[in-house]
Order: sequence, then C-alpha cells, then structure tokens
Amino acid sequence: MPILHLQLNGTGKAPDGTDIQIPPSFVMMERGPVVQVNIGLAQVFADQLTQVGQAVPAAADGLALIDTGASSTLFYNGITGAITLSL
Repeated sequence: MPILHLQLNGTGKAPDGTDIQIPPSFVMMERGPVVQVNIGLAQVFADQLTQVGQAVPAAADGLALIDTGASSTLFYNGITGAITLSL
C-alpha cells in the first residue's frame, strides 16, 4: 500500500504586499483535505491495448478529496471522459 507523506504549504500577502508563508493548518482549512493525483490506466491494461493496436489514453491530473469515512470512490465525469473510461 502506498504511503502518502504530504506537507501543505502556501503563501499569502502581508498588508505591506510582501509574500508570507501561511501555516499548514490554514492551508488545509482553505483548500480542504485534497491531494494532487494522476489518474490513468495501469501498465498491464496499457500493454493489452498496445498489443491489439489501440491507443493508450493519456492520464489526467486532478485533485482527490481525502475522505477517511468513505465506503466508495467517485470520479468526476470530466476525468473519466478525458481518459476514456467507461464506468
């Protein structure tokens, strides 16, 4: 199982216009519990498509919501269409 190690960071503007670091807890409150993801076909499936002469769809980047209480995984339709997944 992959282990995610993530340190949220962000910058903002001070009243004088200079850039300042924003504490990770404030970044989490602003953005929510999300991580950057790259969704694509597993290599074994990509190999099968290549063997039959079909193009392998490009992976799609996006944000994933971390929901520790979830019992299922949902995808935004734009992502599944971008990588030609049929769900």
